[in-house]
Amino acid sequence: MVDQPIESPLVINNITTVTVIQPPAPELLPEMQPQTCITKEQYDDDPRHQIMKEYEDNEYYLGTVDYVNYLDESELHSLAGDDNVRAMFVLGMNYRWHAQMNTFVSVFVRPEETDRPAYKKRPFDIKMMEKARYWFEQAALNGRYNAVMEISVSYLQQQRHLDKTAADYQQQLQSIQLKARAYAELHNWLTSEMIDLQSDRNEPPAALDEQLQQIYADLLTNLKSEWINSRLQRGYDTKVELNLPPAFYQLKALKKQICQ
Repeated sequence: MVDQPIESPLVINNITTVTVIQPPAPELLPEMQPQTCITKEQYDDDPRHQIMKEYEDNEYYLGTVDYVNYLDESELHSLAGDDNVRAMFVLGMNYRWHAQMNTFVSVFVRPEETDRPAYKKRPFDIKMMEKARYWFEQAALNGRYNAVMEISVSYLQQQRHLDKTAADYQQQLQSIQLKARAYAELHNWLTSEMIDLQSDRNEPPAALDEQLQQIYADLLTNLKSEWINSRLQRGYDTKVELNLPPAFYQLKALKKQICQ
């Protein structure tokens, strides 16, 4: 027989009574079973990551090559004028490429036709890069959210072409780096729902001094304000609908089970 815990004897009218304290019902006991956890390697090997990769390839990058990839400049402009977001994005990719290279069509737009010896660098064309940013912005405002990150990349590419002998080189470099950083942060703000899965892929940005931090904060505030106003003028919500697959939410829950 299992011993029961008891209180001290209590004497009432010369009769000794003993109160038995019953243990709590099993369903009221705290969970004693160890929580199941998985290793980081098990998480990384989960096949649902492949589903997310395919999602990002289609939504985040160029996705499956189709007829739009093979249109010339005037045809892309015509299609973009009919609100074809993919044409807007491809125009941005091509103009950014042509700002630095001798051909209009980006190697990323038609990867299977890559003939690298045929591509030659040319003097950086800032007007061509500005065209790229315009079309990336149009694509982003119309739902292709990853185009915001491509604007950030365009500034990183531009900084490689700065004249290091210019008297204001440091000021130019600082301005371009802050813009690249601000557009990257705007992208993260737009896609904040995805950041949890991507956080282990992204390096945190370097710290800024107090003066630069204020300049950067003002720049980012203005970018967000312009984005919100432009989206509202088009009749859209302020953020882009991501249409995330079920695998995203499943992986998000699975990530919390990684052993600490």
